[in-house]
Amino acid sequence: MPTRRHFISAITAALGGSVFAADGTPKTIVLQSAWDTINIGDIGHTPGTLRVLEQHLPEVKVIVWAMKVDERILAMLKTRFPKVEFLQGKLDGKSDKDLKLQEVVKNCDLFIRNSGMGQDLSYMKFCRQHGRRYGLFGQSFFPTMVQGEGAAERIELLNAAAFIYTRETKT
Repeated sequence: MPTRRHFISAITAALGGSVFAADGTPKTIVLQSAWDTINIGDIGHTPGTLRVLEQHLPEVKVIVWAMKVDERILAMLKTRFPKVEFLQGKLDGKSDKDLKLQEVVKNCDLFIRNSGMGQDLSYMKFCRQHGRRYGLFGQSFFPTMVQGEGAAERIELLNAAAFIYTRETKT
């Protein structure tokens, strides 16, 4: 069974074996997370993952792409994780916040999609289009992810991930 050590090793390998760039600056991880504010699991996975990163890779710069977060939750996260930047936006949008998010993802060293059950592939396609490494943490996948129309593309995108950690053994 994979442990936090396995996860941290996979992240470090995906970062090229170092948390620092050649010029000595910290590498950047974009963490897509914060799905909702009413479900304790959805609220808990963001600070849980941030704590693991903070504890084991404190030098890495972390930017959270918060999918849905209200001001109360954002205030708690910012208080607990003052070094973390929180962004919102869309990878295919045109607003200022969308463009900022797109630029951050284009320039990150690693993109991690945090715990979720969705089968949205846009982040994988975006990362591949811009030469960014990506990994999946705490995901659940359904048989339709690898079956049916478009399965070959989905399998190719999954195979290109730097790592995939699922939420349970059935997945």
